[in-house]
Amino acid sequence: MYQCLPDSSHNAAIVLYEFNAEMARMTQNVDVPLLPRLITRHFKPPWDCVENIVPIFEHDHVRSWRDVGIAGSASLFSITESPPFQHFENGYVLSGAQKPDGVYLIEAVLEQYGMESSEAEKLACEIHSEGTALFFSVRGSVLQIFLRHPQVEELVYLADEGKGANCCNTLTHYGPRALSVLEKDNLDSMQMRLVARPDILLDATKAQIYHYQSNESRYMEAKSKFRQFLRGLLRVERAWVTIDARETVEGDCKEEMFLKTILVRNYASQS
Repeated sequence: MYQCLPDSSHNAAIVLYEFNAEMARMTQNVDVPLLPRLITRHFKPPWDCVENIVPIFEHDHVRSWRDVGIAGSASLFSITESPPFQHFENGYVLSGAQKPDGVYLIEAVLEQYGMESSEAEKLACEIHSEGTALFFSVRGSVLQIFLRHPQVEELVYLADEGKGANCCNTLTHYGPRALSVLEKDNLDSMQMRLVARPDILLDATKAQIYHYQSNESRYMEAKSKFRQFLRGLLRVERAWVTIDARETVEGDCKEEMFLKTILVRNYASQS
């Protein structure tokens, strides 16, 4: 799968993907160049796989889908609305879909890792502002995602660009059928939609992620500065957390404690 990404002068996607990737590195010790999604609560059933999404699917521009899904092309030489070979230099800037709310999504990740809402909101504004400034003129890039066959069947649906404006909103090419279409290698007119589950994309046995920049030197300079900014702003801690009381087989209520990875503001590095 190929996804054409513009710089932050158009939308916040590149800032979010970089932020998610660095948070995955800090909290899970997994290195990926970019990560589209990291908010795990969005992927609770039925939003965990295409088969479960089919009965409730409305449109690929609605918020519920965009919380979990990304769009792209099946071929580097695609002739869909976002051909990677044409949009590599500047990214795809013509989409009419709702643009990602960078502050909201960054805040949600910080809250996922235990940060209080008021603190998460302030930090999300800082992170979004810094990232937008750093990636403002880095030009376009292409994200490439490889998936194993079982993950394609579980997480991907296809749409034929040649079948009209509503083709992307008809979930018929998924599961084994999607894999069968892809194996025929007739991909130029195919758009892809991916349920971008972080547990899959961060598992190197199931997915591989690559990122290519049209202006590599400018991009990598911005990337380095942004990652350093995040590492100075946040630190990882392990904290004991009490889960909600649950009723045991004997009818008693029991509370359990477990260690959780949390993110906190790194005041020491800013003093």
